[in-house]
Amino acid sequence: MPVPATAPSPGRVVRTLQDGFWDRTEVIELPDGSQRVRKQSKGATAERPWGPESLRREIRYLSTATPEAAAALPTLLAWWDRGEGAGLEVGYEMPFYARHRDAGTLARSRSLGQEEIDVFQGELADAVFARLHATGGRDAVPLSQHMTGAVRQSFDGLVGDPLFAALIEADQIELNGRIMRGPRAVFERIAGEKTLLDLMDRTPAVRLHGDLHLENILWRPLAETGDEPRLVLIDVVSVAGVTFGPPLWDLVKYESYATGELMALRAEQIEVAGFGGGPAGYHCRIRTESAALAPFLDRNWHALVRAAFISQYGRVDERLYRFIHGYFNATMALNTSGLQRQGRLLRATEDFNAVLAS
Repeated sequence: MPVPATAPSPGRVVRTLQDGFWDRTEVIELPDGSQRVRKQSKGATAERPWGPESLRREIRYLSTATPEAAAALPTLLAWWDRGEGAGLEVGYEMPFYARHRDAGTLARSRSLGQEEIDVFQGELADAVFARLHATGGRDAVPLSQHMTGAVRQSFDGLVGDPLFAALIEADQIELNGRIMRGPRAVFERIAGEKTLLDLMDRTPAVRLHGDLHLENILWRPLAETGDEPRLVLIDVVSVAGVTFGPPLWDLVKYESYATGELMALRAEQIEVAGFGGGPAGYHCRIRTESAALAPFLDRNWHALVRAAFISQYGRVDERLYRFIHGYFNATMALNTSGLQRQGRLLRATEDFNAVLAS
């Protein structure tokens, strides 16, 4: 692990790759002409309390990776942690992979044919299931405790809006033509039974990527040559800080983007009804006919990854899959707005009801 720097490396910003809510990622050029990627928090403010700690987790993750895992991760070139409060600066630098593109961009632009996408999936499965997941461990807080707390916090944060309170606090609702329990009622039923939560905590935990989706995977197209690894996993560890957990966690997160679902929610390519009341109940449907989703439907970015997961771990536990999927949607509902918030909450409700029905 490199010794922490007192400040970021001197150099000029070439361009901003991502100006996120918690942090900023930029390409910088050093005085010798070489380039790096710098990722730096925006300080610890009331609006951004988790940003610095999230980057600290990334730094710890990269600095403690086994040699096998490190082969699929960017090299930690420098890092710093200084100041306090609004002046707190936490960040790190990694290589700039000039020939690589994030796989999300490649997918949306239809830049790769299915044959290369299949090669990509094979290398991704090896990087995640054989390399990252080879390390076991546990986070300080049991995963079940984190997940139940996060979902309850989301529900509590949403009920201040009467439109969401009517759904969240309902004992029973109609959703897509089916009668089912309301969000809080079904979630507390799962939490009260504890069977699934206990199973999750007993399942051997592995080191997860934590936020595995196409935008967090860099890929150098087969037509490009270079000495660096063809596939690089970036932005490890979710903002929620989950580092260890069941292997299924990474598959659920990956498939949510690779199937087009996450894109549909982000771009509000969904039909939602029922939040204003009415006799037909609630309705939520992804608009699979949308042109924005076509890149994920006319090419398959996920089947071989799932097949590799099954080969490594056995069958997919559908109850646990739906619970994790519901957790992602329920917690993100609090941090989104508009149709995306409504759609996420309804899809989480559907997921949690499916857990009980299984």
